[in-house]
Amino acid sequence: MQKILFLGFPIILIPFFLITGPLIPDAIVTIGSLLFLVFIFYKKKIYLFNNKFLIFFLIFWIFISLNSFFSGNLISIKSSFTYLRFGLFMILLIYLSNYYENFHNKFKNIILFSFLILFFDSIFQYSFGFNILGYEKTSRISSFFGDELIMGSYVIKLFPLFVFLYFFQNQKILITYTLLSLILISLLLIFLSGERSALGLYFLYIFLLSFVLFDNFKSYLIYIISIIFLSSIILINFDHLRYRFVTQFFNDLKIKTEKIVGETENIKESKSINKLYIFTKAHNQMIVTSYKMFLDKPLTGHGSKSYRLKCNDIKYYANDDEKFCSTHPHNYYLQMLAENGLIGFLFISIVFFYFFISFFKNIFSGKRKKLVNLIYLANIINFWPVIPHGNFFNNWISITIFLSLGFYLSLRNQDVLKNQ
Repeated sequence: MQKILFLGFPIILIPFFLITGPLIPDAIVTIGSLLFLVFIFYKKKIYLFNNKFLIFFLIFWIFISLNSFFSGNLISIKSSFTYLRFGLFMILLIYLSNYYENFHNKFKNIILFSFLILFFDSIFQYSFGFNILGYEKTSRISSFFGDELIMGSYVIKLFPLFVFLYFFQNQKILITYTLLSLILISLLLIFLSGERSALGLYFLYIFLLSFVLFDNFKSYLIYIISIIFLSSIILINFDHLRYRFVTQFFNDLKIKTEKIVGETENIKESKSINKLYIFTKAHNQMIVTSYKMFLDKPLTGHGSKSYRLKCNDIKYYANDDEKFCSTHPHNYYLQMLAENGLIGFLFISIVFFYFFISFFKNIFSGKRKKLVNLIYLANIINFWPVIPHGNFFNNWISITIFLSLGFYLSLRNQDVLKNQ
């Protein structure tokens, strides 16, 4: 048993390696999952598979694999078949949580270290025009992420997990200067990143977190007003951030077009109209394209990662004479409808509503389990539906999703392995 615990060290380094891109963390997940699978069968620890969430995941994996196989798309087949590693990764996290010494605390410290180096490097890049590796500053700060403008996404995916692990170590909900500092640092990093979706999720998280942290209205009010005050100060003092998060946001929601309403003596009469979009014009077009793909195959869709190919087909154009293609439709639920139909959509919807309903059921119950609600909340943020997302089947995104799922299962099953 002790031999397999060497996997704990590279696993706890995943938050740091996620800054470098998907290659190293995905290699850790893949190799770790395969070695763990060999260990399970060699040591005959099949009871580790006795987990309802793993069974649910395996059904999902079998569906997307068969769906991709019948689509005939090699990229889709590869993406779906190899997705199995993330289910094994969840079980590995449960195992390490029980047997690797101080696993939760060490993982939390790596997240903290990663946030701090991002913070100081981002301030350096903002001040001098380049970071310590020489990456030049653009209109949005990216620090070590370089051309990948995903620092805000990184923060909002790992910050809720840090909060859970922070209180897991203390075993009580007590607000400290360390936590308040990380709340502020996370807010500043997201502002500097210029990611509006990340900022929206951050405010959602902060709002829902208040239900867990506070039991009286006065503390709740001070907390909310403080966040609003800090955000306002940032936006008031930094013109480019105010433009990015406020002015450009409202500009993207609408576009002024000219419509011909009549013609008299060869003089055309026209008027300007405003057309509202969902998020932006590009997002609006991807929604229409996804919907048309869904209508074509409503039950099973066209196969994982098929959007990038099918959006080139004229019958899926948002407008008959206008094509807008991308690698994915920038929303998990739209992507599932287009690529895996109602069945795939149902799977991730069940996961979201499981955590969402469990969170509020726990909030209004007589015996509130605050620690459980913190990990519920981390998963709610990951699966929140009404926001632009990345590619659900992207390796980097999948790792962040299954980290939160794995830690939820480790909390839920923390006594299972010890009883075996």
